[in-house]
Amino acid sequence: QLQNMPQQELKLSGLKLTTLPMILGPPKVDLTLTMAEVGDVLIGEFTYSQNLAADSILAMERQWRALLESVVADPDCPISALAMGTEQEYAQLIDSFNEQLEV
Repeated sequence: QLQNMPQQELKLSGLKLTTLPMILGPPKVDLTLTMAEVGDVLIGEFTYSQNLAADSILAMERQWRALLESVVADPDCPISALAMGTEQEYAQLIDSFNEQLEV
């Protein structure tokens, strides 16, 4: 989800209004990534089910960050050539696939 609508101050005569943070409650799906533009900054938050391992979510966050960094480094790069992780992560992924194929 990309939340990119500008926040506007609501003014009502005689009232003082304060913006409260969104409380999402339990996730409706196993995994959601919510992104928001705050000035010139893009912030993100993963919301995930307790059934998913936290280390898997952290790995996904690292891959997402690497993807965004590669887009910023070369905006004209074809999507198929963008980096989504370190060489070590690629090697681990390939080893994992190879182990599955050997079974």
